[in-house]
Amino acid sequence: MKLKLISSSIILLLSNSALAFNDNYSSTSTVYSSTQNGDQASGSSGTNYRYPFAECLSLGMPSSSLSSYCTTVSFPTDSKEFYGVFPSIEGVTRTPEDFNKILNSGAYTELESKYIKPYLGQQTPDWAIPTPDQLQTLVNLSKNGDLYKESKDTYNSGRFLTKTDKGEYVIAKIGNVAEDSPLKLPDIVSKNGLHGSNLSDVELPSNAVGKLTTKYTYVTTQDYSRRFDATFTLIPDEFKRENIDPTKVYFEVLYGKPGSDGIIRNPLKTTTPYYIDPRSPNYSYFIKSDSLHNKGDSSDNKYQIKLYTDPSKVSYLKALPIEFDCRSQFCEGVSD
Repeated sequence: MKLKLISSSIILLLSNSALAFNDNYSSTSTVYSSTQNGDQASGSSGTNYRYPFAECLSLGMPSSSLSSYCTTVSFPTDSKEFYGVFPSIEGVTRTPEDFNKILNSGAYTELESKYIKPYLGQQTPDWAIPTPDQLQTLVNLSKNGDLYKESKDTYNSGRFLTKTDKGEYVIAKIGNVAEDSPLKLPDIVSKNGLHGSNLSDVELPSNAVGKLTTKYTYVTTQDYSRRFDATFTLIPDEFKRENIDPTKVYFEVLYGKPGSDGIIRNPLKTTTPYYIDPRSPNYSYFIKSDSLHNKGDSSDNKYQIKLYTDPSKVSYLKALPIEFDCRSQFCEGVSD
């Protein structure tokens, strides 16, 4: 056993122990730990760190930051160190180019399964896309010089992928950047190990209900129909204002209790409409979906149409009662 002194702290260098990387990993099988004890499932937020501190130093993290941040912030995703700590699986190639291709395609679930959940090979995954408030912490750390040497430029401005505590993907902005600029995900973080900060530099989109004016002209949510049908019209100028392409709109129907902002944040059920008829050029749509509610459900539950052009650009239409039948030309009771 060798001893290595970093920032007046004794870090044990363990080789071929329970804390070492699996031999199948392309990274070195030697890792630094804060204690002699630990297990393969120790997460980055635990006390038994399975993290190569020396590589944090080589990437430019100050030695004073090692114990606080080396274990809760990943290696930069454009570094060879980031791609060197994944299991070697035949047929799976991980590169910065592939990472950014998936990121900018909007396939965020694929990105998580390929690059985030298996990071460092933890049996109990602890790594995640930063939440908006964790992104603000990363910005603060980079300003203070507590992160890697290149991070100040990285977090100075841009569009960043974040994921809320409720599992929603949100594109946050820092600085004045174009809407079509490439997405960034410079670091992934420990879910519980990195604390969030009050937003000051990070700007979030306002996915508020009513951002798009809705005119429902036909709705039926009655039990006997066994489905949810709705015809609605949206305002062309608002589509243009929000940079929404009307030919590339996707819909979901949510069922549950709306929050104080009018949005069903935690739906009991969701479904994708099985029939969507875009009635261009006046931005009207007719959709059909399966019935989601059961007899005896709470009267507080409602239906809500969620529309998006990609998982990061989301709008919500006005929520509708679970039993509503409008067969007239204009549904005054459900018009915004």
